[in-house]
Amino acid sequence: MRVEDPRDLERNTMKTTVIGRNENTLQTLRSLLEEWDGNMPVTVLTAGVDKVFALIQASPPDVLIIEAVCAGDDELSHMDTLTERFPNMTVMLLCKAPTAEVMQHAMRLGIRELLTEPLKRTQLHEAMQRARRRSQGRMGSHKVGRVMAWIGSKGGSGQTFLASNFAYALSRSSPVRVALIDLDLQFGDAVLFLADHQPQFTVADVAGSQGRLDAALLGSSMAHLTPSLDALCAPESLEAATQVKPEEVETIIQLAAQNYDYVVMDLGRNMDSRTLRALDMSNDIFIVVQLTLPFIRDCKRLLETLDVLGLAREKLHLVVNRYERGGDITLDKLESALGRKVFQTIPNSYTAVASSVNQGRPLLDIAKSDPVARALVQVAERFTHPNKIKEQERSLFSWFKGSR
Repeated sequence: MRVEDPRDLERNTMKTTVIGRNENTLQTLRSLLEEWDGNMPVTVLTAGVDKVFALIQASPPDVLIIEAVCAGDDELSHMDTLTERFPNMTVMLLCKAPTAEVMQHAMRLGIRELLTEPLKRTQLHEAMQRARRRSQGRMGSHKVGRVMAWIGSKGGSGQTFLASNFAYALSRSSPVRVALIDLDLQFGDAVLFLADHQPQFTVADVAGSQGRLDAALLGSSMAHLTPSLDALCAPESLEAATQVKPEEVETIIQLAAQNYDYVVMDLGRNMDSRTLRALDMSNDIFIVVQLTLPFIRDCKRLLETLDVLGLAREKLHLVVNRYERGGDITLDKLESALGRKVFQTIPNSYTAVASSVNQGRPLLDIAKSDPVARALVQVAERFTHPNKIKEQERSLFSWFKGSR
């Protein structure tokens, strides 16, 4: 994995303090920090977690890295005081094999990053990059990214596979950054289509941190699938999913749009207030349908509902999945029945898609020449390279006219 060179970012005088008891760990941290930015002031102090506040209160650093032995409730008991007193300081916790409970507890205490031992170079360097962007105010200052929602007109439409692999295709258009957010809150599994990744944090965890939620916290809560693609997973339990409020969904989407070039959302089939909030905030809504009567009937109902809700027609894109020529229902008949033009067809390619799903790997990685992979790249290029697509369409039209 390529780690972004800090020299690519604007320099600032970000100070870092490291506190812990293990001398070997402290020296490893110092070496890795100096490797990342040799000009950054680094202070290393030997002390326990209970002494942290007293050691840094006179001169708080921009980044504080704390080595914890077990990261239990007792060790972290003073952390909320520390993070509330110094809200602009990025606090990172280093501990061995943290449990999910420890991770959630640390997040609620305002700890921005959780580092695990044995510490990996890329993990620390990526955390420091996020801290630098936060210190410079970069992550919240650039233009708002494009928000894209995928929704199936009926169960089994394949929209989760398409949404996740579309996000991956977008992320390959350097130098963009893409966020995949799984908002199928009850049964979401979008990340599993791209990686065998056990999430540390989910939408429910981030939503529960509303008072502390900022760019750095969101960034540290994402699963970093590739250098240009991050994902926020759906909750692990139905109980946690029910706790997520519409206004929390809105905050997460707004913050993601401020920090990524593209935000891709996989939406569930429940048209509840949270789904409606996500649809309202979307620049593009991809509605996935198949060429069968049950799909067309449900798609018509969905489109009528979206019309009643006042969603602009120009941002609704009809995507026909598992398309095969020569069927009983043609694209013309579909467009006539729905009163909409088809935005994109996705061919039927069962073997390659099944292999991708079963391996938990992006289709573009295992079969980049597959027709489904090419179709997803084409959809992505409609947004990342619109002039290229227009030129291709003009060339095709010219060929068609000349062949008549």
